[in-house]
Amino acid sequence: MNQLNAAAWHTWYALTHLTALQVLEWSATMLTIYGAWLLANKGKHESWGFVLFLGANALWICFAWLKAHNGLMVQQLVLTAISLQGIWKGLIEPRLDAAIEQLIEESKL
Repeated sequence: MNQLNAAAWHTWYALTHLTALQVLEWSATMLTIYGAWLLANKGKHESWGFVLFLGANALWICFAWLKAHNGLMVQQLVLTAISLQGIWKGLIEPRLDAAIEQLIEESKL
Protein backbone atom coordinates (compact mmCIF):
# COMPACT_ATOMS: atom_id res chain seq x y z
CA MET A 1 0.00 0.00 0.00
CA ASN A 2 1.54 3.32 -1.02
CA GLN A 3 1.66 6.33 1.30
CA LEU A 4 -1.35 8.08 -0.25
CA ASN A 5 -3.55 5.00 0.05
CA ALA A 6 -2.34 4.42 3.62
CA ALA A 7 -3.12 8.04 4.55
CA ALA A 8 -6.57 7.80 2.96
CA TRP A 9 -7.28 4.54 4.78
CA HIS A 10 -6.16 5.96 8.14
CA THR A 11 -8.27 9.08 7.59
CA TRP A 12 -11.31 6.99 6.66
CA TYR A 13 -10.78 4.73 9.68
CA ALA A 14 -10.44 7.71 12.05
CA LEU A 15 -13.58 9.39 10.68
CA THR A 16 -15.70 6.23 10.85
CA HIS A 17 -14.66 5.34 14.38
CA LEU A 18 -15.44 8.58 16.17
CA THR A 19 -17.54 8.50 19.31
CA ALA A 20 -20.64 10.69 19.54
CA LEU A 21 -18.73 12.98 21.91
CA GLN A 22 -15.90 13.32 19.38
CA VAL A 23 -18.39 14.13 16.60
CA LEU A 24 -19.89 16.80 18.87
CA GLU A 25 -16.48 18.25 19.67
CA TRP A 26 -15.25 18.28 16.06
CA SER A 27 -18.51 19.71 14.74
CA ALA A 28 -18.28 22.55 17.27
CA THR A 29 -14.64 23.09 16.33
CA MET A 30 -15.37 23.31 12.59
CA LEU A 31 -18.32 25.68 13.07
CA THR A 32 -16.17 27.92 15.27
CA ILE A 33 -13.36 27.99 12.70
CA TYR A 34 -15.68 28.71 9.77
CA GLY A 35 -17.57 31.37 11.74
CA ALA A 36 -14.32 33.10 12.63
CA TRP A 37 -13.21 32.92 9.00
CA LEU A 38 -16.44 34.57 7.83
CA LEU A 39 -16.03 37.39 10.35
CA ALA A 40 -12.37 37.89 9.50
CA ASN A 41 -13.09 38.15 5.77
CA LYS A 42 -15.30 41.18 5.75
CA GLY A 43 -17.83 40.93 3.03
CA LYS A 44 -21.36 40.14 2.04
CA HIS A 45 -21.67 37.10 4.34
CA GLU A 46 -19.66 38.42 7.28
CA SER A 47 -22.57 38.55 9.74
CA TRP A 48 -23.43 34.92 9.03
CA GLY A 49 -20.32 34.11 11.05
CA PHE A 50 -22.38 34.91 14.14
CA VAL A 51 -25.03 32.39 13.04
CA LEU A 52 -22.32 29.73 12.78
CA PHE A 53 -20.96 30.83 16.15
CA LEU A 54 -24.44 30.43 17.64
CA GLY A 55 -24.56 26.85 16.38
CA ALA A 56 -21.06 26.26 17.70
CA ASN A 57 -22.06 27.77 21.06
CA ALA A 58 -24.90 25.27 21.34
CA LEU A 59 -22.60 22.36 20.53
CA TRP A 60 -19.90 23.58 22.93
CA ILE A 61 -22.50 23.97 25.68
CA CYS A 62 -23.61 20.37 25.14
CA PHE A 63 -20.00 19.21 25.15
CA ALA A 64 -19.20 21.18 28.31
CA TRP A 65 -22.31 19.80 30.02
CA LEU A 66 -21.43 16.20 29.14
CA LYS A 67 -17.80 16.58 30.21
CA ALA A 68 -18.56 18.76 33.28
CA HIS A 69 -16.30 21.57 32.02
CA ASN A 70 -17.82 24.46 33.97
CA GLY A 71 -15.41 27.10 32.70
CA LEU A 72 -16.16 26.21 29.09
CA MET A 73 -19.88 26.25 29.89
CA VAL A 74 -19.74 29.79 31.32
CA GLN A 75 -17.59 30.97 28.43
CA GLN A 76 -20.04 29.60 25.86
CA LEU A 77 -23.07 31.05 27.62
CA VAL A 78 -21.47 34.51 27.46
CA LEU A 79 -20.40 33.95 23.84
CA THR A 80 -23.98 32.91 23.04
CA ALA A 81 -25.16 36.36 24.17
CA ILE A 82 -22.44 37.96 22.01
CA SER A 83 -23.47 35.81 19.02
CA LEU A 84 -27.10 36.88 19.47
CA GLN A 85 -26.00 40.53 19.60
CA GLY A 86 -23.98 40.03 16.39
CA ILE A 87 -26.97 38.43 14.66
CA TRP A 88 -29.22 41.29 15.79
CA LYS A 89 -26.82 44.05 14.70
CA GLY A 90 -25.62 42.38 11.50
CA LEU A 91 -28.66 40.60 10.12
CA ILE A 92 -31.90 41.64 11.81
CA GLU A 93 -31.50 45.34 12.62
CA PRO A 94 -30.44 46.43 9.09
CA ARG A 95 -33.43 44.63 7.55
CA LEU A 96 -35.77 46.04 10.18
CA ASP A 97 -34.43 49.57 9.61
CA ALA A 98 -34.83 49.15 5.84
CA ALA A 99 -38.42 47.93 6.23
CA ILE A 100 -39.31 50.84 8.52
CA GLU A 101 -37.69 53.30 6.13
CA GLN A 102 -39.65 51.80 3.24
CA LEU A 103 -42.92 52.13 5.19
CA ILE A 104 -42.14 55.77 5.95
CA GLU A 105 -41.41 56.45 2.26
CA GLU A 106 -44.60 54.71 1.15
CA SER A 107 -46.67 56.69 3.66
CA LYS A 108 -45.38 59.96 2.18
CA LEU A 109 -46.73 59.07 -1.25
